[in-house]
Amino acid sequence: MARTQIIGLNETMGALRQIDPELDKQQRKRVKRDIQPLVDDAKKATPKQTPLSGWKSQTGAGIERGGGESRFPRWKGDAQRGIRSQIRRGGVRGFRGKRVVIRVVQGSASGEIFDYAGKARPGNPIDRGLQSAGFGKAMRALWPAAEKNMPVVVKHVQESVFDMEDVINAELKLKGFSGRRLRGAQRRAFGR
Repeated sequence: MARTQIIGLNETMGALRQIDPELDKQQRKRVKRDIQPLVDDAKKATPKQTPLSGWKSQTGAGIERGGGESRFPRWKGDAQRGIRSQIRRGGVRGFRGKRVVIRVVQGSASGEIFDYAGKARPGNPIDRGLQSAGFGKAMRALWPAAEKNMPVVVKHVQESVFDMEDVINAELKLKGFSGRRLRGAQRRAFGR
């Protein structure tokens, strides 16, 4: 998983939510727009059609076990639609307390298998089939898209954070708060 910490995102989103919940929703949409190039590249790397000839897409297809249903997920063509971005507040390993977490996830079981087959056991039959079909090694869609787009995404999200901080500072000034501005150290850290 590609990890990048954006300084000030957690505090800024929390303050914005308290000051103006409607503006918080708009900023979340803006951050999702900032992440969209990463999502689009991951979708482009995921095929629409079944990537392997034996990967069934019809109802009732696949190896039947017990009750007649296949345990292997069918390729429904939803692997591209399953790739989406999420913005949540939650715990993160290595950090205390809750943080704003921005993630790009694959929500389709068949898409997960396509992307990660061979990660735990390189050379398994599905991994070999996907490699021979020209899809490369494990981490086929999400990771390359993250590696390619991370610098641009981080830059755009940082700009969004700075814009949110300007709004928060203006709101605090209107309410008569004359304390330390939120931006100071962050501007210096990023050379703005």
